[in-house]
Amino acid sequence: MANEIEKGTSQTRIDTSNQNQLPRKKSNTKILVGVVIIVVIVILAILFLSMSGQLSANRYKATIYVHVTSAHIANVIDIDLYANGNLFKSDSMTALSSQVYQYDAWLTGTTGSITISGTGHGGGLGDSSDSSTIAVADGETYNVYLTL
Repeated sequence: MANEIEKGTSQTRIDTSNQNQLPRKKSNTKILVGVVIIVVIVILAILFLSMSGQLSANRYKATIYVHVTSAHIANVIDIDLYANGNLFKSDSMTALSSQVYQYDAWLTGTTGSITISGTGHGGGLGDSSDSSTIAVADGETYNVYLTL
């Protein structure tokens, strides 16, 4: 009889520990479902904002087309184009030719001021330079004309 009581007692202990494990599994499932719902909401919010233009890569960007004309009548020149003192394009141009280069101005705010400059090296006339400073705004397109 003593064995039966011990068996019953130990059986009760085993049953109690099994009952404690079941609510933990339900709790973990609830946490997992909650995490999945939050992830889905975040993904949907990102998709909605990108479709509405709020997360656009062009948010603080102005596009500048730099029209360069060679003033040299007989020789090839090497040109360097700068935006606010930073080189963004090097190229060669034939005599009296024109070329258009694109520069994307990434702004720290919705407006700004950009100085586009260029230098020409070589050719029959020697070195030449030209520059232009323009005020730019987010999402706008501008044209700058340089003669080198």
